[in-house]
Amino acid sequence: QRIGLKRQAQQRYRTALALAKKANNLPLQAEIQEQLGEIAHNLEEFAEAVEWLEAAEGIYQKLFNLEDPEAQGKLEELRNDIEDSQGRI
Repeated sequence: QRIGLKRQAQQRYRTALALAKKANNLPLQAEIQEQLGEIAHNLEEFAEAVEWLEAAEGIYQKLFNLEDPEAQGKLEELRNDIEDSQGRI
């Protein structure tokens, strides 16, 4: 049942991502891509997780002040998630 709920969440996030792209809302796109990456990781779809997380990372790098410690922490956390997923492919 949990897998079914994760799949349902995945579909809803994809719909939300399409709307965020249409609205050209980059911060929301990155947040949604990060969530999609986490869901894919939890579903053991590690290659897909890496794709979503790297897409989010790319947007965050454009949006964040990279000298801000909070932004650095967020990117480091995201990079750790990417490496974790890559290690499981």
